[in-house]
Amino acid sequence: MISPLNVVTVLNMKPNFKFKTVSNFILLATVISWGGCQTAPKIVTPQFPEFQIQKITGAGIETVTVKPSSTAWPEVVTAPKLTPLATSTKDLRLAIIGDTGCRLKEGKWGNSYQDCSITKEWPYSEVVQSLEKENYNFLVHTGDYHYREQCTDAKLCPAYGKYIGYVWGAWWDDFYGPSQSLFKKSPILFVRGNHEDCNRAYVGWAPLSAVSNKKFIDTCTQVEPFQWVEMDDIVFINFDNAMMEERKELNEDERAEWKSYFVTIKNRIDAMKTKKEIWFLSHKPMFGYVPDKKDAEPKAIDTFMSDLLKSSGLYDKVDIFLAGHIHTQQVVPLAAHGKPAQAKLQLVVAHSGTSVDPFGRKILTPDKIMTTTENKYSFGYALFEKLGFKKWKFIFKDTKGVTQLECQSNANKVYCE
Repeated sequence: MISPLNVVTVLNMKPNFKFKTVSNFILLATVISWGGCQTAPKIVTPQFPEFQIQKITGAGIETVTVKPSSTAWPEVVTAPKLTPLATSTKDLRLAIIGDTGCRLKEGKWGNSYQDCSITKEWPYSEVVQSLEKENYNFLVHTGDYHYREQCTDAKLCPAYGKYIGYVWGAWWDDFYGPSQSLFKKSPILFVRGNHEDCNRAYVGWAPLSAVSNKKFIDTCTQVEPFQWVEMDDIVFINFDNAMMEERKELNEDERAEWKSYFVTIKNRIDAMKTKKEIWFLSHKPMFGYVPDKKDAEPKAIDTFMSDLLKSSGLYDKVDIFLAGHIHTQQVVPLAAHGKPAQAKLQLVVAHSGTSVDPFGRKILTPDKIMTTTENKYSFGYALFEKLGFKKWKFIFKDTKGVTQLECQSNANKVYCE
């Protein structure tokens, strides 16, 4: 006779919850429920209403419908026709969020548990409520949607959530559920994060992928094709670097592969007949800072990715880099480069839900970094208002919609206060 077990406990039992590939389906740990003297587990998935997502791709806006099904993952239906993205950039206004999930992770460096049941600890729902009140043309998510990976503490974990692991229930609780009003409000440009790479929560990424007709059961693509989203005088390049190693030197074959992607983008920019503002969107930033473990002072990230970017010639073509990944908000002015020399910006928005990495204070160093990520509760989002060609206002707000930092850029020279 099998004793009843808590759902979370069953999911996180240690023995052999490993990934196996069966044909084109990644078999993952599933939330199961045991009741009394059952001889087989029963799959438990959350009840949810059918909903739609409008995702921005290089070909236009694709509408996908996510429907309940009798299997472990929902059904995904893609509309046969694309809707054109409005090309006018006059008064263009973007909302930016990133790294939104509730962090539940265990590993050799220790356990990291965020209390998903308390808004102050995991405030993504509050960010969503504030965004509902904002006016913007479309939303950009800089990646990392799923964070409920592991939690085995018998006392703490049941309170954090019913679904934990690479399963639909965890995806629903972490992102799809609390984002329902955002799906209805505007189209969304989704950047793939490293939490959605082939080693982690890829399956739940399917409806968000810019690759058309993606299903939950499809084979994982290591690097998805970049998306060229072109408007009147601006191009947003959505680049998938989720699987790119940023903390160690790439081998020769890896360098050649990634450099070929950069060169392809550079050549396309060179082929444009009219000059446009170029934005490079990726999850992992090419530039930026992390808090030093000793004193939390800003420490520059490794340059393996940015060195390759520069050697390809693409760096000279980009005006603004936008990313997530480092759980902070950052405005990083970059040194003038190229001929003629022109300054650039790296913007980081990755503080919209998951545990932040605070610097211990607000920092406004114009030639280095400007950030409001001072403590563990420095969550928020951003609004970017286009004022003209290569002229922007960047507004960084807390979860309640209160402005914490406002910056203006003109030809990539930036001033913040």
